[in-house]
Amino acid sequence: TFDQWAWVGGTNTSGDLGSYSNQGTVQSTNLIGARYDTCVWPTATGAFIFGGYGSGGSYMGYGGLNDLWRIDLN
Repeated sequence: TFDQWAWVGGTNTSGDLGSYSNQGTVQSTNLIGARYDTCVWPTATGAFIFGGYGSGGSYMGYGGLNDLWRIDLN
């Protein structure tokens, strides 16, 4: 079932800005920034995470986010 979440890696620092590469580029160094109030769609191998409110990555500060992440746990 998809009713449980577990931290599997990356930073666990509150307010982390994350690490971003060019849009659409898969990099092992990409790390989603801290956020809350996101929309999450579970998949068979991970999840899609959209938006929310939090850190914006390449700039300081917080606000509404409009980004889509695909998380693969394979």
